[in-house]
Amino acid sequence: MRFSKINLLLICNSLIITTIILFLLSINVSNSIIVILLLAFMIYQLSLIFHSSKNLFDMNFVFTLVWFMSLSLSVLQLHPIQVNWSMTSWICFLGAYLFFLIGSLVEISCHASTNVYFILNKDSTKFSIYLLLILVTIPFIIEVLHSGIPAFSGSMSAYKDFAMPFIHYLTVSCVLLPPFIIYYFVKFNSSFFDKVIFLTILIYAVSIPILIVSRQLIILTLILSVLSYYFASDKIPKLSNAVLLLVVLFILWIITSALRNQNESYMNAVFEYNLFKINLPLSLKNAYSYVAWNFDNFNYNINFIDFKFGRNFLEPFLSFFGARKFLPDVFFNNELPNIFKTYTTMPITYNGYQDFGIVGVLFYMFFIGYICQFFKDNSKLSFFNFLEYALCIYGLSMSFFTSFFSSTNFWGYLIILIVIKHVVSHYRLKLR
Repeated sequence: MRFSKINLLLICNSLIITTIILFLLSINVSNSIIVILLLAFMIYQLSLIFHSSKNLFDMNFVFTLVWFMSLSLSVLQLHPIQVNWSMTSWICFLGAYLFFLIGSLVEISCHASTNVYFILNKDSTKFSIYLLLILVTIPFIIEVLHSGIPAFSGSMSAYKDFAMPFIHYLTVSCVLLPPFIIYYFVKFNSSFFDKVIFLTILIYAVSIPILIVSRQLIILTLILSVLSYYFASDKIPKLSNAVLLLVVLFILWIITSALRNQNESYMNAVFEYNLFKINLPLSLKNAYSYVAWNFDNFNYNINFIDFKFGRNFLEPFLSFFGARKFLPDVFFNNELPNIFKTYTTMPITYNGYQDFGIVGVLFYMFFIGYICQFFKDNSKLSFFNFLEYALCIYGLSMSFFTSFFSSTNFWGYLIILIVIKHVVSHYRLKLR
């Protein structure tokens, strides 16, 4: 049994800050003090994690940075729609982080090492790329014929309408192509013909998220690609690399926002951007609302929830295998009032709360911490295993916005990776 002192220290720190903040909230302390505490705690935790892992893309580093930075931004309340959160919401937000760390520590203590490695040679990597290309292209063509290309549509909601049941999960697996191509270029010498072919496939794969105007897919593609490069090259990412990644993400986010044809007058009408308490450019108002309002949505929404007792947990599996359509709509009815009618996103805590309340949030985050640590511990066994861990990193980086781990896409990506890994499993090598 392994025991991680750093994880135990992170848990103790989290328990202390949770107790302090909940006490201060009970005596109605000002939001500015809460923001200072959250940021100070975040910086201290990040320093401990980085000192231990020396990795800016470590799962604990990413989740700590994203979770407490987005919480702090939301507590600033730059828009009148934002109000002080209920104690229930605070318990969910702070407890989510605490139980994520506890789940991680439990997995570390229980993890059994393995001596089975999946070896990707040059031919098996090429085969994986071509197989993924087929899995992506056929459903993408079908969806384009059915719905058109959102980027070329004048509609402000075209990106929402571009999705057909089941096959869309194959279309969005385009995000797995760039990592395999990058791995191939870094690991193997390739002919001029191979370079032309795979660069063409790379451009094609990257263009799909842009054409369907999916900001999340663009972010996922970039994160998986960057992490894959570091895995293949055995390099350690530097702070400058992480900053550059954030800059590129922000630029791509602005570009895809523009492709949605949502101008300032539209945003003022729908989200009342003109009521912001400080004067900001439209791009920064977009960025702030994208990051901060999800917590306010959660705080408002939980007042109207009827618990689902596990149905949210089952939904991605039922959707992937097509069983969802055989159940009545009321079984998965998620339509609840939000702070704005068209603003429907929630942080990672939402699915757990909708199933079992506060207990559900704590249990779900324990489970997420456990599986993330499991994939991390196995990430060096093969490139496939590393991509599974990289998907977890993305899920944690988007925790302020969505519960990626409760989505059909996450489990679809895992199934596709597992299938391809076993298709090429004759390259497996047992090390004794």
